[in-house]
Amino acid sequence: MSESGSERDIELGAAVLAPPRDARTGRVAALRDPAGATFTVLTPAAAV
Repeated sequence: MSESGSERDIELGAAVLAPPRDARTGRVAALRDPAGATFTVLTPAAAV
């Protein structure tokens, strides 16, 4: 996930619970939408 992807979520009213970071599975962030639902977004790591 690019930083701009989470920036777009914030523009649409999401709150960042865990900022984008690198994980074994790829780049991941946790957010909460304006209604209170939490969700994660993931850009998968490149295939080895």
